Amino acid sequence: MSPTEVAEEGLRAVARIAEAAVSLPRDAAYVVLGFGVVVGQAVRDTGRMLAPRTDDHPEHEPRKAA
Repeated sequence: MSPTEVAEEGLRAVARIAEAAVSLPRDAAYVVLGFGVVVGQAVRDTGRMLAPRTDDHPEHEPRKAA
């Protein structure tokens, strides 16, 4: 094995390690963001159920322009 081949193999190994080091935190961030969206929607829906609309206008009728 020539020194060039050894250097190429070493660089490939470093590139694989760097790729894994970058992809793991990125994937974890996507999971955390997704979890935040799901929790936010649940909180919003719960708030809507606990505090119903107090508007006297029925939902099925369009609103008149001001």
